[in-house]
Amino acid sequence: MYWSTRRKAVRVSSVTPHAEQRGDRIRGRAPGTLMIEFLPKEMGLALARCIHSVALQPFVEEWEAETYLRTVMRHVDDENDDFTLLETVKDLKTSTARAWLVV
Repeated sequence: MYWSTRRKAVRVSSVTPHAEQRGDRIRGRAPGTLMIEFLPKEMGLALARCIHSVALQPFVEEWEAETYLRTVMRHVDDENDDFTLLETVKDLKTSTARAWLVV
């Protein structure tokens, strides 16, 4: 079954305190977020926004988010609460490369 609605979580593997700087209000405090949770659509939008260095028009952003999500969703375990990629993700790189060669 494809990942479509279940909220997924990714645990932060390591936390490094901010470097202390003179006059900085953040004094060596480590980031407090130890888990990142997201829905499928949130992940798709994050991917679309991270790829570009400029702001996108909302309709373009939504189209790209849907494209990324449809590409990834079939390779994510829908049973587990943690974000886990299935073994089928190994084929994703090959099929994506072939698709771009056709264009």
